[in-house]
Amino acid sequence: MKKGFTIVELLIVIGIIAIITTVSVLTLFNWHSTAVLTSTTKQIGALLREAQSNTMAQNQGAAWGVHFDNTTSTAAFYSLFYTFNGTYASSTRVGQYPLPAGICYATSSVNVGSSTDIIFSGISGQPSASVTIMLQLIINGSCSTATSSGSAASLNRSGSGLIFFDNFNRSNL
Repeated sequence: MKKGFTIVELLIVIGIIAIITTVSVLTLFNWHSTAVLTSTTKQIGALLREAQSNTMAQNQGAAWGVHFDNTTSTAAFYSLFYTFNGTYASSTRVGQYPLPAGICYATSSVNVGSSTDIIFSGISGQPSASVTIMLQLIINGSCSTATSSGSAASLNRSGSGLIFFDNFNRSNL
């Protein structure tokens, strides 16, 4: 009797290995995308807190803010700035940060072709408006509209000046 494996047994083992590899790669890719989304949301939250803190400390003697830009002429970005007259157009930009590949602004928060500013006022650090900035994963070439866990994250800037980070049932400050 010959010892060894038949071609059918080898094909079955190769098939099982291919299935396990595919599932592992897809899971790893999804985990990485969700981690980038969460990290970007936390970075924006930190930038909002920095702008609020700089305004309250009267750093540069100006109001500080964060500009969220989703114009079609440039890649989507957000930037930290300070201004003496309350507008981004005549401000001094301190830093500009592009949204990572695979992340976009939800059209409900920053429409394509538009921008939004959050400027903090005086010693109180009150924001110019209550705003929700929502980030989403780009799926199949466009912003996802699904609200499944991990596909979107939002930052709420309430009128009280507090920042709320919500990643669908996972809240952090």
